[in-house]
Order: sequence, then C-alpha cells, then structure tokens
Amino acid sequence: MSTQQKALKPPPIKLYRKTNEPVKTKYQTFNINTGSLLLPSDTKRSQICGSHQIILENEETEELKWFDEPALMPMVFKPLVMLKKHHYPRPSLFTYPEESLVNGSSTLFSALLIECLEKVVIALCRYTPCRNIPPYFVALVSQEEELDDQKIQVTTPGFQLVFLPFADN
Repeated sequence: MSTQQKALKPPPIKLYRKTNEPVKTKYQTFNINTGSLLLPSDTKRSQICGSHQIILENEETEELKWFDEPALMPMVFKPLVMLKKHHYPRPSLFTYPEESLVNGSSTLFSALLIECLEKVVIALCRYTPCRNIPPYFVALVSQEEELDDQKIQVTTPGFQLVFLPFADN
C-alpha cells in the first residue's frame, strides 16, 4: 500500500546580496548603561499589573506557554437547535475513536453517539490539540451512519468537531 504526503513549499532563505551566500542571524542582548553583553540567565521578563511590576524568570515564562495536556474534555450537553450557522468560524473535523491508543474508547464513543442521536443534543467540549496551542471550544455534532440501497455505507458514524467562535470573533 502506498503512502501519500502533502508537498510543502520550503521556507525562504536570506542571502547576502554580494556573494549570494546564506546569511546567519545571531541575536545578542546588551546592557543599556554599560554596553556589556548579557547572558540569557541575566535577562528577565516583567509585566506591569496595576501599580505593581511582576518579574518572571525565564522558566516561568516558558511554563506560561503550556496550556494543558492534549485532550477533548466534555463540559455540557445542549440541544442541537442551539447551534447556529454563524457559529462556524472554520471547517469542522471528523472524529472517531482509536482503540489502539485508548482501550475502551470505541465503547464509550458508540454509547455517546447513540445517546446524542436519540436525545438530539450536542456536546460542548474544550479541545486542546497540542500542549503549546490554546484550547478551543468545540461542539461535537453526532453524525448517523447512512447506507445506500445495496447496504453499502455512504456516511460513516461519528462526530463532527465544530469549532465555536469566541465573543471577540
């Protein structure tokens, strides 16, 4: 069986105008008063909050970039009619269980799918795709299996992961 991979455009490379050789960029931080070179351990980040200046170590700044472990966390169930067409800021994803990664996920998934279809509800969830990406609020919209006249599957059962807009979108 063959595998396919999307062809990506390579990133641009800065070239020196006269020799056409690649340019190497190096960043250095200097002390304003003395002009001496500062090491990364000598620098700190700060934020003014009200009348206080909060100073953060480099490790604390890095920790702020991590939001949560990758997960799909259900929060509440709402009637399907509450999801409007203007709630779609980007294309949805199709989600299904991966039994090889999490044992019992197929059983939980099918039970949730059946209940959502019977009660005509959506599950509102917090979705964190990666540790360094802020979480999204999504709606899990159930999709029923559809068969044609010859009993061949036309539509796969599962959930459409619909990204919901924030108030400022």
